[in-house]
Amino acid sequence: MPPEIDVSPLKFKVSPHIVEDLGVNLYTTLSRVLVEYVANAHDADADACRIVMDDDALAAAMAAVKASHSDEVAAYEALDDAGKKKAKPPGSLGKRTLPGDCKIVIEDDGDGMDRQELQDNFLLIGRRRRSETGQARTKGKRVLMGRKGLGKLAGFGVAHRVEVISRKAGEKHAVKISLNLPDLVAKRETDSVSVPFEVLADGGGIKKKGTRIVLSHIVHDSIRSGTDTARAVLAEHFSIVRPQQFRITINGDTLKPKEGPFMAAYPPLERGDASVLAKGQIMSDGAPHEFSYRIRFTEAGNQLPAARRGVRVYAHDRLASAPELLDLNTGVHGFQYISYMDGVVVADFIDDQETDYIATDRQSLRWETPLLAPLRKFLSDAMKAALKMRADMGEASAKKKAEMDPFTKKTIDKAELPTHRRKTAYRIAAALLQSKAENTKDSFYRKSLPLLVGGLGQGEILTTISNLAQEELPDFQEVVRTVTKLTAQEFDEFMTFFQGRLDAIEALRKIYRDVEFKAGKNEKKLHELLKRNPWLIDPTFVQFLTSDEPEADLQHRLAKELGIGKFIAKGYSPEKAEEKKAWGKNRRPDLVFLLGNEGLRRIVIVELKAPNTPLHLEHLTQLKGYIARAEAWLAQQGGKADGVVVEGFLIGTKAKPNSNAEGAVLLKDEITKNPKAQWRVFDIGEILERTKDAHKELRDIYEKAAKRAAAEG
Repeated sequence: MPPEIDVSPLKFKVSPHIVEDLGVNLYTTLSRVLVEYVANAHDADADACRIVMDDDALAAAMAAVKASHSDEVAAYEALDDAGKKKAKPPGSLGKRTLPGDCKIVIEDDGDGMDRQELQDNFLLIGRRRRSETGQARTKGKRVLMGRKGLGKLAGFGVAHRVEVISRKAGEKHAVKISLNLPDLVAKRETDSVSVPFEVLADGGGIKKKGTRIVLSHIVHDSIRSGTDTARAVLAEHFSIVRPQQFRITINGDTLKPKEGPFMAAYPPLERGDASVLAKGQIMSDGAPHEFSYRIRFTEAGNQLPAARRGVRVYAHDRLASAPELLDLNTGVHGFQYISYMDGVVVADFIDDQETDYIATDRQSLRWETPLLAPLRKFLSDAMKAALKMRADMGEASAKKKAEMDPFTKKTIDKAELPTHRRKTAYRIAAALLQSKAENTKDSFYRKSLPLLVGGLGQGEILTTISNLAQEELPDFQEVVRTVTKLTAQEFDEFMTFFQGRLDAIEALRKIYRDVEFKAGKNEKKLHELLKRNPWLIDPTFVQFLTSDEPEADLQHRLAKELGIGKFIAKGYSPEKAEEKKAWGKNRRPDLVFLLGNEGLRRIVIVELKAPNTPLHLEHLTQLKGYIARAEAWLAQQGGKADGVVVEGFLIGTKAKPNSNAEGAVLLKDEITKNPKAQWRVFDIGEILERTKDAHKELRDIYEKAAKRAAAEG
């Protein structure tokens, strides 16, 4: 061996960023943080875990921080008069922290810790209690919920300061440590972090025994989803735990899971309720494993949030896997009922293994392993069988609901159809209703039924559109003329009507893919096309009138108020540099129009940007301004304007996904943060794709109803 090579032992180091990776980045929401601390309280043999958080104070502090940040952004933007920034940007709002007096407290009456236990147990990251003690149960005989020893870092996901106060049974004093995130992540690999330690002679306000965690300097975005979400997530994670054994309270209220009511369950129940689980068994790794399960369906119209659909798995009283659909796909019979389906699985055997099969964030399991693959298949098959059962129940139910529903009856009566077409209309209604899981209040059902019924027994269809769709690159002028004529005419056969629309969309899609389409010369033509044929934006807009139609009085007056369409302010010129260049302000009030429908009580503001102009935040700000002004104006009108909902569509060419342009990045961030806003942003290509899909769905529903009618004779 060469003498110049050092053969002394190497050192194993842990970088300080591990605190960020396993704390800040893993536990990004308040709900997940609270779940970890509640589990720690359970494993400390506590009878109760009490969470205290002032919802109003937290909301007020968030609003104050947001307002302060907005002021800083405005001041920073104001410095740009000379075309050059003169100060450091204010940074992200999401990473700002609330004042130190805004706190969230988690307290239990468990075993508590002394100085040595804080050092050896709490301050040892990754301590695996089961492996260290050889026990999977607590002194009180509870099965341990924790396995990885990482939950103690959870607090740093939502707060920059974590205080721990703990008191052992029989001790008159308590001990306290304070951890600051900036201190932990700033240390070098060779450094150790000094953790302040205090002895509280009065017991720290803890009666007899227990531990209190105090989170402060809370990160703004970590509680943006609201404290109600945290309550719901906690309730789901610990819904199997019985309060008489371990009670969880938030601001004094005992946590209770909100479930049901359920109108059907699989395996079917002869009597009893859906909370009664069925027994199941699988063979894996050469051994039998037992578990309990039940698939349930909420009532029609009572859809579950997307995050609650599918089966969730519990192991030893704690959530082991968030709801998952596993191997289900859209082709499964009865898939339309997926938004009403949940399932509960209790499989303690998963947590009894020496190998850990549960993800650190408890959102999924290692389903691909030999132990769990058979369970995955069993549950996937059970969900498929449950959906088929629900679909079989739904066919008769949809027919009955269609006949009894006032909206459906009014829509069909208004069409004044002959008797044979009236029966067909009800079959269409039932088919459409079943496709929406029998929910008579579903917005798609209510918008689409008049369109479907109105298509029965109308005039002749032009074939020009079909011919245009066959061309390699259809002529834009011809498509505009023909599609507009198509919209204005009546149609002879319903199926031909929808095929004509699909062909029209396909013709436009071919044009859209052409480079020349994005030239500025086409913007006025595109604007006129969408204005006269609003169904290209949304198939349900066929009933809407544009704002310059004389009979649309309310929209006409509102357009005048907003200064759009034919009411452009004097002196405006679309030829200005800021209007023509990419990433300019592109205000273009002449390319905004209104759609309105008195019956649906909706006004839609459509802002269309030229295809050659990438969409950015300034465009959305303009649309939001129109919406706000429209709402204010409508509020002053009364009468016909009462209860009218204002929506907005921003349509144009989206920047490339990897674009670093500030306006595009800010727009993308705004869209991500506001999934349920009253405005929506679409690329023109997305508009064509989504309306094509919607028309295809309506056509498929019609075909299904027609086949049913033929079978019934």
